Amino acid sequence: MGEMQMNYAAKKFADFNLGDTSSFTKTITETDVVMFAGISGDMNPLHMDDEYAKTTQFKSRIAHGALVASLLGPAGASFFGCESVYMAHTQRFLAPVRIGDTITATVEVKEMIPEKKRIKTYSTCTNQHGALVVAGESLIKIFA
Repeated sequence: MGEMQMNYAAKKFADFNLGDTSSFTKTITETDVVMFAGISGDMNPLHMDDEYAKTTQFKSRIAHGALVASLLGPAGASFFGCESVYMAHTQRFLAPVRIGDTITATVEVKEMIPEKKRIKTYSTCTNQHGALVVAGESLIKIFA
C-alpha cells in the first residue's frame, strides 16, 4: 500500500477550504503492471513486452495510464471521506511512467459550490523527479 494511512471518516462540506490538498505516494512495480493488465484486459505489448517496448519511442515498457491515474482514488477518497462520491474526472497523460517510478497523486480543492455541496479539484500525478505525468480535474459531491 502507499505511504498514507487510509481513513475514510465522514466529513462535511464545511470541513473543506480552497487550497486544501491530499496526496498518496506509491512506487509502480512489475506486479502492479501485470495485475492491472489482468484486471483491465489491456495487454498492449507496450506495457507487457520488454523487447517490443524497446522498439518504441519510449525505449522501455511503460505503465498503463489508467493505472497511474487510479492513484488519485486513494488521494481523494480518504480525504473526502465516506460521505462523498466522485461525479466526474478528466485527465491528460503528459509523460510516461516506468516500472520503478514513484508517483505522488495529489488532489487540490480549486472550487467550492456550496448550494450543491460539490467540490472541484485540480488532480495531478508527479514522478520522483517532480515531472507532471497526469493532470486533470474532478468533481466531488459531499453528502453531509
